[in-house]
Amino acid sequence: MRQHRPHRQHITDLTTQTNQLRAEIANPLTPEPIRDRLAQRLAALEQIADRHIRSRTTKGPADAQG
Repeated sequence: MRQHRPHRQHITDLTTQTNQLRAEIANPLTPEPIRDRLAQRLAALEQIADRHIRSRTTKGPADAQG
């Protein structure tokens, strides 16, 4: 069974994953078909992040900063 992780950790993991995908896509040694699949995955993760940002509720000034 999966352990519950803090919400902020999920966002950090998402950011790390998108940065890794961008690096792989930019690598000239990555074959074009794999780049295409990585770009699709990156787009999906970016949509998840955008939805999170749009639907995020804050609990006060401290939460609004990060």
